[in-house]
Amino acid sequence: MASIIHREGAERLATYGGDEFYAGHSALTVNAYGKGKAYFVGTPLDETGMSAFMAPIIKELDLKSLDTPEDVSLSVRYGDGGTRYAFLINNSAADKRLCLSELNGGTELLTGTVINDLIELKPYGVDVIALR
Repeated sequence: MASIIHREGAERLATYGGDEFYAGHSALTVNAYGKGKAYFVGTPLDETGMSAFMAPIIKELDLKSLDTPEDVSLSVRYGDGGTRYAFLINNSAADKRLCLSELNGGTELLTGTVINDLIELKPYGVDVIALR
């Protein structure tokens, strides 16, 4: 599946290849707005493609990359008052174990457990961690 992108001022970062009707059209764009940037990805990316797309953004923003096991997603959201919440989701039927020192000292809100290195996620499990 592919979206045809009409750039209207956005910068083209990648172009569709091949011989399909959308070949030569923009597949990935970025548009600067105010102090930020908006990216549009017109097609699903595999792990290699997503890594190639995200690596320069992570470097440009000087972000620390956090690795999670396969099928485990991590999102951090900010609440009122500056509290950060980490959401860990196990998207597989297998137990997952991980150590992320950045989460140490946080409190898992569903169980009250304070995180100290090892986190164990049950199959399809979810942890919501309030961070200091």
